[in-house]
Amino acid sequence: MLTPDLTTFIHRDLIIALATRYRLPAVYPRREWVIDGGLRSYGTDRVDTYRQAAFYVDRILRGAVPADLPVQAPVKYEMFQPQDRESTRPDRAARAASRCRRGGRVTASFVAMR
Repeated sequence: MLTPDLTTFIHRDLIIALATRYRLPAVYPRREWVIDGGLRSYGTDRVDTYRQAAFYVDRILRGAVPADLPVQAPVKYEMFQPQDRESTRPDRAARAASRCRRGGRVTASFVAMR
């Protein structure tokens, strides 16, 4: 399981290649990793996160003090993986990535319970 930071994102091609070479089952933080050949991603739904950010911007522009606004955690999570099972084999990761680009994928959204 990788953390979603800039360093791992910049080196994602190398990380995916090494995980595939050594046959490590890896779960990545964003959908782009799977499109580039990764096995599966699980992370926050970015669209929902941007909606929450827009809510904060709206409140601030209407005169709210930023220090008084509550801190909110993400509530929607997304799991993304190629639809076929053969994409888990290292020699077929590139073919699975091309299928993801065409739309053959499984996407599931989860809402966190509070």
